[in-house]
Amino acid sequence: MASDSVTRELACVLSETEVRLLGERLAQRELDIDKQKERRSKISRKVNELRKEVFDLATTIERGEEVREVRCEWRDDFAQNVKRLIRIDTGDEVEQVTMTAADLQLAIETPGASEQRDTIDLDDVPDDDEDEDTDDDSDAAVEELAPTSAPRKPRGRSRQQQPSA
Repeated sequence: MASDSVTRELACVLSETEVRLLGERLAQRELDIDKQKERRSKISRKVNELRKEVFDLATTIERGEEVREVRCEWRDDFAQNVKRLIRIDTGDEVEQVTMTAADLQLAIETPGASEQRDTIDLDDVPDDDEDEDTDDDSDAAVEELAPTSAPRKPRGRSRQQQPSA
């Protein structure tokens, strides 16, 4: 009888060296998998960034407008008691807010603010003394109204709280 040789896959006991080599190969394959996952993650992030950009561009095209930084300035409208935020490029109103008491006070104290609102010329206002036509007394009256050099008392405290001298 002739011997026919056949090869089959059968279980074999591994030597210690074979176990060690297979363990090293296993560890290397785990590292390879982690590298590929990281690479895939980076690619997925890039794809998602590109998808977001595509969506934003499509939305901008559909609307026909986009949000940009535009220089604006606040303008006081004393007649309406409001402040208006105006675009410099188009002159359109962006926002309107009611003026606060602080805004109005600041406008009174700010030099040049009178150019934006009606002013009263004190020379046009009649004096209480207009019945008397004595120009000689007018200089004396002005001197009487001139502030004295005596220091004023602080207004923030009552007399009981004033520091004793």
